[in-house]
Amino acid sequence: TASMTSCALTPESIMAELPKCIRVGYRDFTVEAWAKAVAEAKQRLGECDGTDGVIRVKVELQPQLEAEVLLHEVLHACYYSGCLDPSADEEKMVNILGNQFTQVWRDNPDFVAIMSESLNPDPPFPSEEDTIGASVVKLKA
Repeated sequence: TASMTSCALTPESIMAELPKCIRVGYRDFTVEAWAKAVAEAKQRLGECDGTDGVIRVKVELQPQLEAEVLLHEVLHACYYSGCLDPSADEEKMVNILGNQFTQVWRDNPDFVAIMSESLNPDPPFPSEEDTIGASVVKLKA
């Protein structure tokens, strides 16, 4: 049987490498590591405080989950800075969030680099040889 290459995940947190501030629209949001006990008490992995301009991400998460939670909270920041109405139609929200997200990506290269590294473990997919071997095994079955 062909062996599949697994995605190796490192236990290091991306929070230590992140800039302490992420620009979203007209605002700067502070990024903070969120104490595990506080996050668990609120039953959340992260939160975005649009009033105070703070994004919090629970400590001790696996790097890909940490990156996803951070991105999720950045989208909340886009929502707040875009002044979206909760009753706005989906297309309008998608257009505004898309524009805001593009700006976040453009103006925060350190954030983008760290997110890209965390979301794309090396190697992200099985090798071509493993894929071909797996296909041959399936054909024989």
